[in-house]
Amino acid sequence: MDELLRHCRTCGTTINKEFDVNLFEESNFQLVALIQDIADMWMEYDNILPDFICLRCKTILDQILQFRSICQRTHRKLLAAIKDLNKRSELNHDYESNPNVGGEDSQHNESSEEYEIIQESDIEEEVPETTKSDVIYVENTIKSKAKRRDNRHLKSWICDQCGGVFKSSTYLKLHLLRHTDEKKFECDICKRRYYTQNEMLRHKILHTNARPYACRYCDKTFRGTSSKAVHERTHTNERPFDCRYCDKSFRSTSVRKMHEGVHLNNRKFHCEQCDQWFLRSSHLALHQRTKIHKAKCPS
Repeated sequence: MDELLRHCRTCGTTINKEFDVNLFEESNFQLVALIQDIADMWMEYDNILPDFICLRCKTILDQILQFRSICQRTHRKLLAAIKDLNKRSELNHDYESNPNVGGEDSQHNESSEEYEIIQESDIEEEVPETTKSDVIYVENTIKSKAKRRDNRHLKSWICDQCGGVFKSSTYLKLHLLRHTDEKKFECDICKRRYYTQNEMLRHKILHTNARPYACRYCDKTFRGTSSKAVHERTHTNERPFDCRYCDKSFRSTSVRKMHEGVHLNNRKFHCEQCDQWFLRSSHLALHQRTKIHKAKCPS
């Protein structure tokens, strides 16, 4: 069993703990999230599995993070350039409509300006050198993972207790823990308990100022993976949660449940003074600020 712990968690090569990286240290949570995004797999601390990655894998991940940062910065520059070009187009249109607004010189200077969206200096950054063997290794890894992913989609794993369907045996095992009610992992700060070590470690981030989960489309960062996923849907306009009573769909389950309360007329929030019920706490709060309510509640 100890033999497994001497291998890299991501590529399987033998590691040297003096130089290689502990993947589950708090400072490396961003790498764990990145691996999960790339490999479409759940990764958590397990005392019988390796918790280190080799220096080569760490370098590849650093390159991916740097590439993502360059893409985000370039995207922002392109959006700014489009906005600026639209303004220029409006100015030209105004000039054509009223040629006396500006002189020939101003028109000539405007049209002859050379607009460069991205400066060379913006992209000339020091990028770690990638060898041919690294490229071949990454290509082979991507191909093998894609093949496994295709095969995996042909199968589904069903929970025999509630009928839930999962896309991998790993997700099913994690789900089955919910049916046991055994939360073995306790946060040493607030004493809340969790089903897995990884869930507990992610929770502990809330006790710090760390925001290790970065949006793939902008420069925002988040404390948890769920809040990151909900935010990213504002970029993709993905709405995977359908209302059970109409054709509307939503970015998160919490918003969907709030909406479904309208169909069910499930009024949980009660004003005792006025004996009125409301769908949402915000509606109750608004009611409590009205003159009608205050008239029944003299201070």
